[in-house]
Amino acid sequence: MKRLLIPMLMFSAIFAILPASAAGNGVDDLRGRWDITAYVYGSENSPLALTVYVNDLAPDPDEANAYLAGGCMRSPSSGASAPLSLRAVDHLDGTYAVTLWSTIVPESGASFVVRFDGAVEVSGEGVPDDIASGSTRSDFSEGTWSGIHHDRRRTKCPPVDLSVLFFSGDVYAVRNVGPEPDSEQIIFEGYTQIVSNGMRVELPNGEIVIAEPFSDIFSPHIDFVSAFRYLASLEGAPIAGQPYTFTLLDALGRPSPGAESVDIWFGCAQSAPANLNAVYSIEQSVALSWNAAPAAPGFDPANGIGFYQIAVFDDQSASPSQYGAAGMAVTTHVIPWASFVPGSPGIPDGTDFGDALNNFVAGAYRIDVIAFSVADPADPGAGLECQIRDTSESLRMEKSGSSITITSIP
Repeated sequence: MKRLLIPMLMFSAIFAILPASAAGNGVDDLRGRWDITAYVYGSENSPLALTVYVNDLAPDPDEANAYLAGGCMRSPSSGASAPLSLRAVDHLDGTYAVTLWSTIVPESGASFVVRFDGAVEVSGEGVPDDIASGSTRSDFSEGTWSGIHHDRRRTKCPPVDLSVLFFSGDVYAVRNVGPEPDSEQIIFEGYTQIVSNGMRVELPNGEIVIAEPFSDIFSPHIDFVSAFRYLASLEGAPIAGQPYTFTLLDALGRPSPGAESVDIWFGCAQSAPANLNAVYSIEQSVALSWNAAPAAPGFDPANGIGFYQIAVFDDQSASPSQYGAAGMAVTTHVIPWASFVPGSPGIPDGTDFGDALNNFVAGAYRIDVIAFSVADPADPGAGLECQIRDTSESLRMEKSGSSITITSIP
């Protein structure tokens, strides 16, 4: 199985640790139990008592004197544990710079991810405790932390409790039909708040696929701090009626016990939107409309089942969408000229993502409208089932300054 490590740009969101002391005395400097006092809600609030268990350690293949580790963190107030990832850099003088991420499960309220940055001072063999301290950061606060290390034994972490921590894996089909050769892909996607470094997918035929960290304009909330997203694809169609098993991976690319989700794919029943039409008002907007696709199992946007999505992308490079809108139930949408906040409500419904038209550089773009179906409530599947577009219905948009021309694609 392929071993997955967070790419270099993700090192700010992953942790690591060192297997042996700089003095070469055979003592694991960071492995074992750490008792942490953390002001995660700010220094003016009462601290949280946390127990961190750092287990298996491995050198970071991308940097000398740096290490990666997995383990878990327990929130004593609730008794719940969550996986952690850790990264440490050995300064070769008995100190380390460390970054650690894990999820706090409070006694009441929602779980949330916290990052711990700081320094560790190793006392050495024969001295009972090592010490550490630094700063904390979550998506809503900053604070400080300190810790004591006095037990270097490896601890078996409990399985993830998915009743308090969220993880959802999804398999669905992507179909392109039209004058171009029809194509079909299988998409494997996962969302979670559990600190992780990738997602393994076991197919019904026993094949293993590794999904790596992924984000695009449709997921501005995915920051790999408080929320994580993974994506992979294969050519072809999913196997219908059989389970796909999704498992989160830790910093060393190994499965996190209990962090498992199952999805079953059943089919792609809906047709693609047709008769796309667009009207541009100078420096105001593009008004897009289309004919509704007929209702089908898992697809009836007018009644809240499935939805339409718009993608506008560079026609030459097939790059990711520059503008998109998702979650539409009606068959019209306004693509704004002026800047907007990604994730804000669209007109007349749905949500706008990416850039406004006035931020597009001069060039040619393609406009697609896609129909998304969801798992039928009568079936044991979850999430999306199918997305389909008809390339014969795509529109071509050419922009030069404030001039926009929209035509059909021959």
